[in-house]
Amino acid sequence: MPYLRYLPLVVLLMSAGCSDSPESAIDDIADKSKDLVESARELAEDASERVDDELENARTTASERVSKAVDELKGD
Repeated sequence: MPYLRYLPLVVLLMSAGCSDSPESAIDDIADKSKDLVESARELAEDASERVDDELENARTTASERVSKAVDELKGD
């Protein structure tokens, strides 16, 4: 279904509404695209921070478990 690749463009054009000129419609689409890109960047940064936090928690937990296992093997 090759026509599905045009769906995002159609949605953007429809959301822009009937502008005074084609140039203003293009400007509106460009502005909305910039907003979408900025939102995507913010989401990616948030996700990266969450992953970093989870990774640090996993490292801490693994370190604690290894230390405990070593202590148990030593007989402490």
